[in-house]
Amino acid sequence: MRIPRQQQAAAAMVVMLVAGAFLVVMKPIFRGGGSPNATATSSPTAGTADRKLSARVPDLSARPLVPDQPSSQNPVTAAASIAPSTVRPGEIVELAVVVRIAPGWHIYSTGESGGPAEPTTLELTLPAGIEQDGAWVVPEPEMDASNAGPVARVYTGDVTFRCRLRVTDDVSRGRNEAVCQLAYQACDRYSCKPFATQLLAASLNLSDRTGEEH
Repeated sequence: MRIPRQQQAAAAMVVMLVAGAFLVVMKPIFRGGGSPNATATSSPTAGTADRKLSARVPDLSARPLVPDQPSSQNPVTAAASIAPSTVRPGEIVELAVVVRIAPGWHIYSTGESGGPAEPTTLELTLPAGIEQDGAWVVPEPEMDASNAGPVARVYTGDVTFRCRLRVTDDVSRGRNEAVCQLAYQACDRYSCKPFATQLLAASLNLSDRTGEEH
């Protein structure tokens, strides 16, 4: 069966119109590698400027040093670190003391612990030119009513104590070391170990006062 020439010409015209419309719709995809409705991304220049701006502000959210895993023989481990570790006079840094407590064990909270054992204490020894800036920020304790007597305020698991330090103009160049004495008594449900202390050192370095901003 032969199709009349007029019908063939009309069919060819329809095919050409459909192809043209397809090219108009897909042209942005061929040029940009995405859909016509794709949202434009921010320019690399703007992102670089944002990173440079944030780099001038001392980062106090750096992850603290993690101590060793505790055990039943050594139920409390701890480590101290300072962030940022390279500073200039006038800047604020943060000292973090991370304490890890073995499962089934606890230490008593700072201040009035309410328990039979000694409360946890933290005492700083700072080099010249570094001063404590405010009180310690301590974690919220848990309430322990497992033993007879008043309810005790205790820490279990991993806890972090934080303290801000101010670097003054009197700080020495190079490496400076802050020492925190952590004192605590570790107990389980049946007994307590003798009162113990750990000396935790954390260092920071004074950058060149005339160097580039970090």
